[in-house]
Amino acid sequence: MYKDVNYERDYIEGRKSYYWHAGEESDSDEHSSRDCNSKKCDKHHCNSKCDKGNWWDECDECDECDECHRHCRKGCVTGPTGPTGPTGPTGSIGNPGSTGATGVTGAQGIPGGLTGNTGSTGITGVTGVTGTTGSTGATGLTGLTGLTGLTGLTGLTGTTGLTGATGITGAPGTPGGVTGNTGANGTTGATGAAGLAGATGSTGAAGLGTTGSTGSTGSTGAAGFTTQLRGLEVQVQNVEATLIASGAPVIFDTTINDLSAFLSYNNILGEITISQTGVFYINWWVSTDGLGGGADTIITFAITTSQGDNIQASTPIQTGQVSGNALISVGVSPITLQLVNLTDGTIAYGTTPIKADLTIVNVTF
Repeated sequence: MYKDVNYERDYIEGRKSYYWHAGEESDSDEHSSRDCNSKKCDKHHCNSKCDKGNWWDECDECDECDECHRHCRKGCVTGPTGPTGPTGPTGSIGNPGSTGATGVTGAQGIPGGLTGNTGSTGITGVTGVTGTTGSTGATGLTGLTGLTGLTGLTGLTGTTGLTGATGITGAPGTPGGVTGNTGANGTTGATGAAGLAGATGSTGAAGLGTTGSTGSTGSTGAAGFTTQLRGLEVQVQNVEATLIASGAPVIFDTTINDLSAFLSYNNILGEITISQTGVFYINWWVSTDGLGGGADTIITFAITTSQGDNIQASTPIQTGQVSGNALISVGVSPITLQLVNLTDGTIAYGTTPIKADLTIVNVTF
């Protein structure tokens, strides 16, 4: 160490640490250490026998000022440097400093320069020559003919229109020609002569014969034929009856008249039984309101019998009344008959109070 050094170093043996203290005359105490352990000393009160005023030539023993020998200039004998002590814990982070004030905005710079005047419009160039028209392209191939659509269902037959009014009678035509002149009368023939009158004859004499006897009575003739009309009438009146399935019979639920001992009706099977031979006439009708569920578009019913009769009636009108009749001969009794739906779809009854009717009659002699 030298005289002109402003700071001195004190070695504190117990702590093995160095502290820097300010000089007496010109240095500030803020450079000196503020903390020390139990061997802390005051920089102005060292108990050394070294004199403060002549420390550079009289103090030759430094060990007597072992706590804070700051004025010993010769330098104390120093032992080997001890190992470095462990690093102390990191101090807590200090509070953030306040945000500094925003600086003043600088003045706007001078623009790069003034905009020049717009130049004049250039002369329009000459129009180019029109190009040659290209040749017409070849005609494309004709597309394939589309498949023919399915034939639509036959529409319902429209109602017959009203009869038109009778036209006005035309004016009489011109006669065929001019009538000829009347011919001259012929000459009258001569009258014939009158005939002579005949003489009247005399009255004859009365006859003299007697009246003959009465003849015998003839034998009684054979008895004449006796005729009688018999029959049965049934109807569908049930409001819950709405449909007739394909192949199903019409079930008549109400008997109107039963005037025959050999005609009977089963309202479960819709079946009439004939228990006598003879010829029978049948008349029937059904009120319909549409056909669906199959391919048929024409409504068809038939009278079928257990002896093989199948007498049909059809109509293209699906909403309205379809009717028919049948004449059957019964050679061997008994037989049964029904009125049956022969279409492949279901037929709906019309919304009428009486939905169907069937009458069968027979004349006996």
